Amino acid sequence: MLHAQGSITIRRRPKDGNPGADAVRYWLVPSVSQVKKTDDGKYHPTSVTCEKRKQTGNSSPIVTSEGTLKYQIGYTDNSTSNLTNYSSAITIPANCQWIKFVLYVNNIDVATETVPVVFDGKEGNPGPQGLQGCIFRRSKFATGFEYHNDSALTDTGLRYIDLVYLMTDNTIYASHAKWFRCKKTHSSTESNAPQLTNNGTESWLEFWEPLNTMVPIYTPLLLADDAIITLMQSNQILIENDEGVITAGMSGSLAGKKIRIWAGSTTPDNAPFRVDVDGNLVATKADISGTINATSGKIAGFNISGSALTNGPDFSNDACIIFRNDTHKTFAGIGGNVLPATTGNRAVARFENEDSNNFWGLGRNIAMLLSAKNADINHAFLGTGNGNLDGWISGYHYSKYTINSSNTIYDGFLKISKNNKWIVYATGSSSGITLPTLSQVRKALGIGTSTPFCIEFIVVADLNSQNGFNIYGRCKKEVTVNGAKQTPYFTDEYPTMTHWNNGRYDNLKMGAGDAVTFLLVYDPNKTGVLDKSYTLMYTARIINRQN
Repeated sequence: MLHAQGSITIRRRPKDGNPGADAVRYWLVPSVSQVKKTDDGKYHPTSVTCEKRKQTGNSSPIVTSEGTLKYQIGYTDNSTSNLTNYSSAITIPANCQWIKFVLYVNNIDVATETVPVVFDGKEGNPGPQGLQGCIFRRSKFATGFEYHNDSALTDTGLRYIDLVYLMTDNTIYASHAKWFRCKKTHSSTESNAPQLTNNGTESWLEFWEPLNTMVPIYTPLLLADDAIITLMQSNQILIENDEGVITAGMSGSLAGKKIRIWAGSTTPDNAPFRVDVDGNLVATKADISGTINATSGKIAGFNISGSALTNGPDFSNDACIIFRNDTHKTFAGIGGNVLPATTGNRAVARFENEDSNNFWGLGRNIAMLLSAKNADINHAFLGTGNGNLDGWISGYHYSKYTINSSNTIYDGFLKISKNNKWIVYATGSSSGITLPTLSQVRKALGIGTSTPFCIEFIVVADLNSQNGFNIYGRCKKEVTVNGAKQTPYFTDEYPTMTHWNNGRYDNLKMGAGDAVTFLLVYDPNKTGVLDKSYTLMYTARIINRQN
């Protein structure tokens, strides 16, 4: 008999592992990138806040409550504070050098941001007031006048340098004039009068300097045929009116406020229109047409801050923006306060449309139009406090759901984020639908897990509904999942359904035309139970039923 020897190895491909979880990224967003300390010791802003941000996979970033946010303060003496749990805005303390925020998730440092404090340097002492430049006086030469050159004088009075001209021909063009500058103060005579020509040795040259030799001070380039600009010094131009009064000028002087261009005054530092060496403009009157692009500065009580118009950095005034049309009794305003003191009230927003003559032919006045849509949850308005209206307010949104399958419980289909009034039509038999869960209500209202609430929720069985259906709250109804029986509705997420006799229902039978109004109530401090195991923190209390 033949025998085979050897071995056979069988290899099997291992199973793929489960997909990994999406990456999670955390980061911090302080309210400012730096705090400025001015030379008088004040901080701007006076406090700093910080938000925690999170992104899971490719989803949109959100503000998160996860993790523990702490902060530490560094001081100018190189000492530091202990890491402290962050809960609210941090007031900048004296001698602060930086504030560091650290985010811990599962005791791991996952994000850090530091806000430095920057300091202004001390201003130097003001320099001495410089002398006002000499005033150039221009005229046609004549004998019998005292001509001045006061450039050597050091007193604070008015100083003059005289310029005179002689015409080279019989024209009246300024470009045909020959100009002379007075070299020293003197009384003019025939003997010291300037001449059109010279050989450099004439006695009148002691008193006059021909300016035509100082190219290009006086040329057709500077003296136009229809205007004359008088030069005061090599770094200043003064412009006079017909009466010889200075009305404007240009200067390169380092004296005073270092004004480079001015108008409307004989002196630059207090002119109503002036531009200084750094390009800062002061204008007491302006009529500007065209495009204005402003990225910083101040308008009335507002400051331009990036892309915002605010009343900061101190936020201590009642700056507001108001639009009115008194003829048609309309008013729109927002700000620190938009009510007159005579009302005895304060309001940060006011919108009125009280036109009584139907001028526009619309037959309707609308004071405010709000819209929020296209998201999972939409709030046209959201706030805290009471609402009082001399009129009526109601929502007319229509919501209907159809139960198509039999022997099925529809969980989460009466969405309170869409409406709190639902019409239900049933074609399937022996089916039911659940009331909104606690998480669904909180998400719809935009509130936290510790906030109590009390809202109405109405369910109406549609007229001529083919079958009845049950409404379920918290109950021990069993369902089969993968062959095993479970009670998924017996959790604190579902409201305990109660009635007016201090009892409870597992479910409420609804037939065609029936209607029921629930009061969904969440009271985190509510204790006690019904039927031994049904807690009362989240309840659906029947306040009206028609069947």
